[in-house]
Amino acid sequence: MVGSVAAIPNLLNSSTHSCVACICHTRTGCYSLKNCANYSISYEYWEIAGAPTLSTNSDVNKETYRECMADDNCIINTIDKYVGLFNNPDCNCDDLYDCQDMLSIHLSGENCTSVNSGPFLRRYNSCATKTGLPPINSSVTCPSEDV
Repeated sequence: MVGSVAAIPNLLNSSTHSCVACICHTRTGCYSLKNCANYSISYEYWEIAGAPTLSTNSDVNKETYRECMADDNCIINTIDKYVGLFNNPDCNCDDLYDCQDMLSIHLSGENCTSVNSGPFLRRYNSCATKTGLPPINSSVTCPSEDV
């Protein structure tokens, strides 16, 4: 994909930043957005997200991808744009679209699998407590669909 893209908004120190920090902590076990990018934002993920770049005159290529993955704001924008592509589904059936749903989309794409147990649940809830986000209530589950 080659082409010019629009400038990205500054999402640093926003509620989206807090959410993405918790998504990254959940995925990697640390709070480094750059570490998160290394483990969970492939070139294809970045392209699907619209290939956010640091400059409005940047071509979409491996170099602009690497530049983006070295910049916290660009990483936040990439995750925000990717999860926003799926029409805000309620992955955990709590009647809200929130950071918990964004986490599910980041981890499982359009499958939107809710995080209900294990290290991902513990990591997310630990981060949520520190950042003021609501923790995941693992007792809320989606009803099973009869086949």
